[in-house]
Amino acid sequence: MNVTSIAPFYLPDIPLQNACPGQFFSQSLGRPFNDQAISFLHKLSRHLLAHSEINKYPELVALAFWLRKSNINKIYRDFQKILGENEIVSPRGVAFHVSPSNVDGIFIYSWALSLLSGNINIIRVSQNLSEQQNFLFSALQTIMQSNDHHDIKKSNIVLTYPHDAEISSFFTERSDIRILWGGDETVQLFRSLPSQPTTKDISFADKSSHCIIDSKTYNSVNLEKANEIARLFYNDAYWFSQMACSSPRTVYFVGNVDECRVSSERFWRNLAEELQRRETVDTMPNAMNKFIFLHRSVCEGLAISSHSSLNYNKPTVVRVSDAHHVNMETHCGGGFFFETFLEDLSQLGPLVQPKDQTLSYFGFDKRNLRNFASKLGKRGLHRIVPIGQSLDFSTTWDGYVLLTELTQRISIL
Repeated sequence: MNVTSIAPFYLPDIPLQNACPGQFFSQSLGRPFNDQAISFLHKLSRHLLAHSEINKYPELVALAFWLRKSNINKIYRDFQKILGENEIVSPRGVAFHVSPSNVDGIFIYSWALSLLSGNINIIRVSQNLSEQQNFLFSALQTIMQSNDHHDIKKSNIVLTYPHDAEISSFFTERSDIRILWGGDETVQLFRSLPSQPTTKDISFADKSSHCIIDSKTYNSVNLEKANEIARLFYNDAYWFSQMACSSPRTVYFVGNVDECRVSSERFWRNLAEELQRRETVDTMPNAMNKFIFLHRSVCEGLAISSHSSLNYNKPTVVRVSDAHHVNMETHCGGGFFFETFLEDLSQLGPLVQPKDQTLSYFGFDKRNLRNFASKLGKRGLHRIVPIGQSLDFSTTWDGYVLLTELTQRISIL
């Protein structure tokens, strides 16, 4: 059984026992939020931000800002607030991370929190590394080689290997936590592998996200504000080619029919102008995926009121009267959006599905949104955020308070 180590060292095709010898799993755990872990992440942040090519990867810019010492300290302070006065926290042990293939760097966030929790970490990434991932891992290797971070280098490893149940079982049997990023199939596959009775699974399966806009409010904003909204929505939707679990796929316009038509036309026009400013155009495979997905949706019985042309430099917009029947699991991404007109925010509630994750919004106040969310029950949605913050990672994700999941509490009474 061979694997390829990516960090702390790049070592291709080495025996599994060399990559993770027995003592790797039995070494001492760190103290939660210890100085070395905080310093390591801050240095990684500074290294990324100082690189001349970092602006090619806006997702990594966001990651680097999130890893700054000031933000880590804020995360620590916020976590302390939820601890009881008679509680202390300790690491859970060995954490096995399975990263997704559709969002290059999302696993770094959960790994950083696990590192801060004091855990030993094994990260399994796809064999098909993107340019952005290679950039990130190069930075990670550099920081890990510092003499200041010897403990982190020996207790954290990034590796890759082909789909192999025997290798995966080797890790899951020895893990105290399994952090599973990916689709439903990935989650079910790794859950089926042997584990300890006390192993905790943190699963991030298939999710869909959407956007809601108050048409009357949107129609009243000036051109500068409308352009800003288009820019923010672009960041939400087009980073990761609309394939992130929190990328919006449906836009709901709320108001009377005339208000919704006006806001819809203005919104998509402004987004098309934003695409032109950024010189974002469809590749041939992306255009073909949109074409196939559109016709598959029709064949599956989706009632389409209208749709835009499949233009290579404009968003593809399909209007449906009932978004409840949209098959999001086969969504093609790449700038393909459904839109629906609603008369009132309350009409969105019955459309929410169990796999819905993030709802971004514009034009609604917090009181109305809290009232809406309080009536959802178990139907779905874990996050409601302003447009432009769909991809902002939070320590609460998919309903998990991650630092609580990655640590264990000891009560002293």
